[in-house]
Amino acid sequence: MSHVPPLPEQPVVHVDTDPGWRGGQVLLARLARGLVADGHPTVVACPADGRLYAELRGVVPCVPLRPGRAWSTPARLRALGPSLLVAHTSHAHGLCLALTQVPLVVHRWVDAPVGATPWSRWKYRRPGHFVACSHAIAEVLRRGGVQPGRISVVYGGTDPPPVVSPADDAPEVLA
Repeated sequence: MSHVPPLPEQPVVHVDTDPGWRGGQVLLARLARGLVADGHPTVVACPADGRLYAELRGVVPCVPLRPGRAWSTPARLRALGPSLLVAHTSHAHGLCLALTQVPLVVHRWVDAPVGATPWSRWKYRRPGHFVACSHAIAEVLRRGGVQPGRISVVYGGTDPPPVVSPADDAPEVLA
């Protein structure tokens, strides 16, 4: 049986409500591993049936969540006593808003426009800061009413895959 790291007091809680495994989850896994390795009180709250949970289990303290917009999520997050919430998905962003006394940072990976409804305007006013993965995403946030001083651009870098020598008769392909 693998060792389960204890939940730290007043952790930074990273919230991802998607059970899928795409770029955002890969980067969150790397970020969480690095934070824990450097001694920062970190917890990842994510669906237990997703790959992120499986990748981090035993290395990073994880709390299981129901996927998507589960109304039980705010209570689970509140019970952790977070010092900071970091939302990594749109549903996480909305659900973290229920913890009004906890500072909130939102990672934004998609270029969908910010909605013009009263809910959207409130949803984008509440977080203290946004992390955009590109200047184009930062511009979408600015057009949606987020003040430039509340946006930082942080590119999602990863280590390149190892170089593999192709067979002599292999076609040259760039992806």
